[in-house]
Parts: sequence; structure tokens; C-alpha cells
Amino acid sequence: MINLSRVVIVAGDAELTEKICSRLRKPGFYLPVIESPPVRLVKYGMFDADCIRVSNCVRALKPETVLFLRLDPQVAAKLKECFPAIQPVSIETFDEALLLKHIKLTRRAVVYRDLLSDGSDCCSSNLFIVEGEFDISHVIAANLAVAHDGRLLAIDEVTDEDLNFLKHKSRTWSNGSYDEKQQAREALTQFARARLPVQLVESSNAKSISFITRGVSYGVLPFRCCFFIRQGCDLWKIDRHSSISFTKEFH
Repeated sequence: MINLSRVVIVAGDAELTEKICSRLRKPGFYLPVIESPPVRLVKYGMFDADCIRVSNCVRALKPETVLFLRLDPQVAAKLKECFPAIQPVSIETFDEALLLKHIKLTRRAVVYRDLLSDGSDCCSSNLFIVEGEFDISHVIAANLAVAHDGRLLAIDEVTDEDLNFLKHKSRTWSNGSYDEKQQAREALTQFARARLPVQLVESSNAKSISFITRGVSYGVLPFRCCFFIRQGCDLWKIDRHSSISFTKEFH
């Protein structure tokens, strides 16, 4: 059973978030990190709507402590308006003395890089696969991995061109002729297979595989147990059955 940490983080900076999370991670406890909403389309109400969604997520988690990590001042002010009963702690740099006034830190840091797998030892554990260069989604993947006593695997970023190709093939698989559907399915399968270590694709020993992805349908591969998380979601959480859910994607 996975328990939720009583600390919730709203993160505006990946490096600072990783440094603080490394001192909060514990097996069996998931540390929720919510990516800061962008300041966008303010006059059309989009920014307010994004902040309301994030604040709803924070309230739903019923935290004892909320950390704002290097947030844009406009974002921090709006979020405080959205949950006036919660007094967040704003952090701009790693300040252990300040943190200890509000939360308990572990003595030993559990850092992202120590959780990384090279692909050779990833076939017998709970595996969390994340795409692209290091960002907040990688910190979230590390939090998930520690909670589940798992490992991380970082793979190449998916380009916009790749996503357009996948969307086209997915539409063809849904609406094409029989032959077109078969060809589209094969193209999607080959694309997903080419992005992963051969030993992982061919193994049936992994306990579970979770993909943090921009939109690749890795489920076309014959994994026994896999979950999908869309990058850019504003809430990532785990329930007692180890399924992963999210609320929405920032565009």
C-alpha cells in the first residue's frame, strides 16, 4: 500500500525541486509534486482557470504543509487567493534551516541520478520511464520510483514531428481500411519498440512499467502491466492499487 506524504509541492524549478525532494523521499510514501501553472492568456481567463485547477488539487490532497518552490510572483499570489486557509511556505533556494522549521528531512538524500537504470537491471522491478531532458516530470518520476521501490529509465525526447506522425497513424488505425489499419499498427509498434531497450521489450519479468510521455502509445507493445502519464499534468498521484491518474494537461 502506498501512502501520501503530508507535504505537497508546487514546483516552478526542476533543480530546486529535486534537491528538496531528495531529502523527503521515503519508500512506501508518494510525495506529490504539482507543476506551477504558466502565466498565459490572462485576459481570457486561462491563467485563472489553471490556478483554480492547481488549487483544487492541493486542497484535495489535504496537506499539512505546502511548499512553493521558486514560483512566479503572479502565480504565487493567485494560488494564495485560491486557498486562503492554507499558508504555503515560499522557497527560493535550498535552505535546510528554513525547511526544518516546517518539515522533517531525511538524513540521507535519495537523488534522481542514483535511481537511474541503464536498461540492464530494469526487467524485474517497478519501472518508471520518462522522456526528454531533465525537468519536473523527471522529479515526479523519481518520487514515484522511490514510493514503489522501483527504478527510473530516461529515454530520448519525443519531437513534435514524431507526435504528428503518431497522430496520423493512430487516426489511420481507427478509420482506415483493413490493410491501412494493419500498416498503421505495425508503424506504431515499431516506433515504440525502437525507443526502448531490447531486453525490456522482450522481458516479461517487470512488475509494472509506467510511462511518462508526451503521447507515445507504448501500450501497443505486449507488456503485462503498464500505466501512462501525460507529461505536463498538474496532479500526479498514486492510489492503494498502484494505478496512476492525472487531472489535466497544460497546452
